[in-house]
Amino acid sequence: MKKTLPILLAIIMYSIACKKQATQVTQDNKIIGTWVGKYSGIDVRGYTYDQCWEIKDNGKILVYDQVLSPVGLSSSDADEGDTATGTYTLSGKNINATYTFTHNNQPRKQLSLQATISDDFKRIEGTKKRLNQEAPLDSIWMQKK
Repeated sequence: MKKTLPILLAIIMYSIACKKQATQVTQDNKIIGTWVGKYSGIDVRGYTYDQCWEIKDNGKILVYDQVLSPVGLSSSDADEGDTATGTYTLSGKNINATYTFTHNNQPRKQLSLQATISDDFKRIEGTKKRLNQEAPLDSIWMQKK
């Protein structure tokens, strides 16, 4: 009995520790997943153009405009069919990303994003601009799918 009790206590403690570790949700993994939304140019009223993001757990972001999106976006846009790859950082509820669009496997444009995530981690709003430019290019909003 004296040997069984410490072993039993060790097994219980290990089980509790594993359970806590497995169910722990952090801000970093709340943002992981598919986000869909729209963006608009500064000179355009309303959010006009569709976009989809795949935010990965390794600091990578994939951005899809229009028909190449895995969620079947449909509106027309000059960038139709473009995809971008890049990286992001998360600091509290602020996300910053840089990504490069390619067209026909050629780099086409680099963008940077600065946005804020809602308290419930279901919506992102912000602006994006061409890399190394001061003025914002587009307003953007995204919703977690």
